[in-house]
Amino acid sequence: MKNVKVNMKYVLRVVLALCFSTLLFATPKQAEAQEAGWQWIDGHYYYLNSDGTYRTGWIWDDDYNAWFYCEDPGRKVWDSSLNDWVAGNNPGAMYTGWHLITIPEDKEAFWFYFYDNGVMVSNCWAWIDNAWYGFWANGKMCRGWIWDHSYNAWFYCNGSTGVMYQGWHPFNDEIRLAHWYYFYDTGVMVSNCWIDGYWVAENGQSVSCDPVLM
Repeated sequence: MKNVKVNMKYVLRVVLALCFSTLLFATPKQAEAQEAGWQWIDGHYYYLNSDGTYRTGWIWDDDYNAWFYCEDPGRKVWDSSLNDWVAGNNPGAMYTGWHLITIPEDKEAFWFYFYDNGVMVSNCWAWIDNAWYGFWANGKMCRGWIWDHSYNAWFYCNGSTGVMYQGWHPFNDEIRLAHWYYFYDTGVMVSNCWIDGYWVAENGQSVSCDPVLM
């Protein structure tokens, strides 16, 4: 057989040309896989890993210094219109707005709220849908009595809806007696002062059983 001389410079040029063309004409999926992070795809934001797969569940983003949540595949989501759990339609999609999320260690579902940019609301009072809501540092919506150290005062959020109380509200004690409490527009519970002609004691209870109807 004849000896064939190989031009290594020519071979190297061909290999480099093929690699360059692969980068130029990569498929959309391959191009997405090359850029990890948040990507806008088909009307939703997704967090892509470097291999092009979607990240799901809770995601901490150092750039935002905040938590996000992307829909878990196979996990049911709460549909408020149906008042029931249903299968999710967009696995991997970033959450925005209100979402009821089950916390496995608590064996219970809690309401969370995510801004339009996906950031989870936490450790603050937030004005949402024409009402005030409180959120703990872990993002769970507040319910019931809340002591706020920044105000040095008590607040109350509805046990079902989470809406912060304002104005007069009745509470039943252990023996089903109604006691009325008053909350300023800021949500702070009133104590040791007169409101609408009724004395409110130090514990927040009005001396009158029913200041609204009397």
